[in-house]
Amino acid sequence: MDPRLRFLFLLVVLMLLGRHAVLVLRTAVLSDAVDLGTYYVHARMLWEGANPVNPPELLEYGRRLGLKPLAGVSPPTFSFLFLPFALLPWGAAKVAWTLAGQAALFGAGWIAWREMVARGLPRRESALGVAGFAAVFYPAKQTLTLGQMDLLLGLAAAGMGWAMARGRGVLAGILALALGWMKIQLGAVIVFLLWTGRVRRELGAVALLGLIWLGGAVAVFGGQPVIHYLEFLRDHLGKGLNPDSVNYSLNGLLARALQPRTGAAFAQGVNAILTAAIAVASFWVLWAARKSREGAWLEAGFLLLSVWMLAPLSEEHHLAWLIAPLLVAMTDPALREGRLQAALFLGALLLVGVEHYPHALWKGPGVLPELLRS
Repeated sequence: MDPRLRFLFLLVVLMLLGRHAVLVLRTAVLSDAVDLGTYYVHARMLWEGANPVNPPELLEYGRRLGLKPLAGVSPPTFSFLFLPFALLPWGAAKVAWTLAGQAALFGAGWIAWREMVARGLPRRESALGVAGFAAVFYPAKQTLTLGQMDLLLGLAAAGMGWAMARGRGVLAGILALALGWMKIQLGAVIVFLLWTGRVRRELGAVALLGLIWLGGAVAVFGGQPVIHYLEFLRDHLGKGLNPDSVNYSLNGLLARALQPRTGAAFAQGVNAILTAAIAVASFWVLWAARKSREGAWLEAGFLLLSVWMLAPLSEEHHLAWLIAPLLVAMTDPALREGRLQAALFLGALLLVGVEHYPHALWKGPGVLPELLRS
């Protein structure tokens, strides 16, 4: 790269990182991130033997802490992992959790950078590209401001892609387990990896770790939170399509596109058919690539995106899972000048502004104004 161009690139990246630092500071000190507050209240309630699934108990506990927790419940296995943060004072918990998320974002970017350099890309330009992309990638920014867990999931996904590329099935399986125990819909990742044979021989070790993790949560919180969580899933995920939801998975999109015009039964029928078709197609694609390590990063990204589309509930910030697979796949020299790399690059640019497009299609002032704004 021309030295003058590299200098300009460096200035742009430094400005983006400065803007990102302001966002981090605001989140850690000046605001009360709603999802982080929910994690905090739920974990403290479980620690004290209360039931966060009970709305009156939840609201009263949140009022005492000066927080407004949401009704949605994370798996007790995640609350067990979050417990060290929940036992801190609220201000300290905000700072610690925000810094943990940024450390995870750095870790995912570092893994992507190492893969890019290992494939022959320039070290400095690759570092600047990773830093600039991470600073503007909308799902990563949104999960930061909400206090969500998705940056940690992005680090686990990055490690899983790295392990898959090197044939380390135990590590890939453990990280896939972590994804599922933190966000339940990502448990489908284990199913896909079993199907492709990535962790079949290592399943015993992965299952043992999963049981130990679950046993730790039960030992600390008791068995009732597991029952309450299963009841929550039964009551809240079995209600069909919701046209007023912010859900951007397949059933959320169909609810907003079809249900107001055709009725619930037709929209749900189309959703069931397309869900089955996408699942079958995903299984087929992954099965066809099961013996190759060269496309492991592309496989990891495809797998996570399939789960995002098929899950009962998905939002934009969940796409922070994809930051490392996207960076590695779209800069793969083997794909250079190819249509696939062009599609990946376009997809990455769209994801930078993904918050605007669903609203433009279903609720916004129109596609063109939102496109120009993005």
